Amino acid sequence: MIKRQIARLEGPAVKCVEAVFEELVRLLSFPDRLELKRYPVLTMRMVRVAEALVKERLEPTLAMVRDLVAIEQAYINTGHPDFLTNSSQSGLFKILEGRKREELHKHLSSSDSASIEPPINPNAGLPGADSNKEGGIFSYLFKTNPNTQQANQLTQLPTPGPSPKSIPEPPSLNDEKEEFETRLILSLMHSYFAIVKRNLMDTVPKACMHLLVNKVVEELPSRLVSELYKEELFDGLLKEDETITRQREQCWRDLHALQEAASLLSELKDV
Repeated sequence: MIKRQIARLEGPAVKCVEAVFEELVRLLSFPDRLELKRYPVLTMRMVRVAEALVKERLEPTLAMVRDLVAIEQAYINTGHPDFLTNSSQSGLFKILEGRKREELHKHLSSSDSASIEPPINPNAGLPGADSNKEGGIFSYLFKTNPNTQQANQLTQLPTPGPSPKSIPEPPSLNDEKEEFETRLILSLMHSYFAIVKRNLMDTVPKACMHLLVNKVVEELPSRLVSELYKEELFDGLLKEDETITRQREQCWRDLHALQEAASLLSELKDV
């Protein structure tokens, strides 16, 4: 069940990579340097080279992100130090405490004993980090060894005598045990799934930065030089924008007219 839930995290992880890719393409499509606007052909070729590099880095990044999800699916590590956090231990203890009180109440009712409940040890029967020594937390749930205290509490109850048909029979021991195990497994699944989500929330953005963003930043200068720094391309790449060319020509004409005017004023002054 956990592996099926982990598989559903692949979609959001892939969307994260795609969002980073789209943002990089958007930034590369609109260069804001003024000197680049002077050469539109060169700018267009630079954008194409950069976009091609980003697309090359997209597939390795997606592959890494999918591998991260597959790694989480490959092995359910019940020995993870954060698997049983304080909050999950508290929730499991509440389940276990309620179960013990129900069993004790049944024992007292059946034997007409005093209703004073003995104190419950908060650590008794609670699956902790040492549970891995005996096969992990899930082996604890399904122990059937009658010599252990937990197995006795779950399996050894006084057998009720024959009851009239008018009195409903109490729930069977197997049903109660299954309900307890189901609630316990559900709590453990929430705890482990939270660990997996936290891991992916940390590693997926790091994979995007390492394999996509940083790789593009590192490789882009050399890629631009290898693709564009060719003598046969200089004339075409360095062709200026026609608007800028016309403005420069107009400036030259204005400058020449001003120089002639200054020369005439200087001659009139001398006269």
